[in-house]
Amino acid sequence: MTDIFTEIEKIIADEYDAVLTSRKDIGDFYINENRDAVNVKSNNVDKVNFSPNIVSVPKILDFLENYSNKNMIYVFVDYKMLDNEIKILETTKVNIEHIDWNCLAIRAQGKGVIQKSGNLLINKEQTREQWIKICWEKYKEYAKKQIITMNEIIIKSERVRF
Repeated sequence: MTDIFTEIEKIIADEYDAVLTSRKDIGDFYINENRDAVNVKSNNVDKVNFSPNIVSVPKILDFLENYSNKNMIYVFVDYKMLDNEIKILETTKVNIEHIDWNCLAIRAQGKGVIQKSGNLLINKEQTREQWIKICWEKYKEYAKKQIITMNEIIIKSERVRF
């Protein structure tokens, strides 16, 4: 038996007549002749889902800064379980560059991960270039904080005497 998240990804992929990719791929599946990458993010409305991961920062910047890559699309799925069945309540499809940075944050996991922090905010006027520029600005802020944290660890470690 697959997990609920994979089942939901399959349901959404089937709607696009697409096949799921490997877990290492940036998209859960690809659609249309452009091979737009689609990533499905599911949320059980009966549970508290704090700051779900969207994508690793280096991975999305590598993808978006290569203009031979087409769109990075997210499908946000709200669902609930009814009698052990998945009941999809709402889906929202949005290109990543239209996700407003006011609902995103970069947090410390690996080299940094973008997380959704709060309700989804969509800005259809924001371009790919603007989104990338803001991402880099936020990523620099994140890196500076990580450097401070790492320096504090180094200083503490130097005080340890055995």
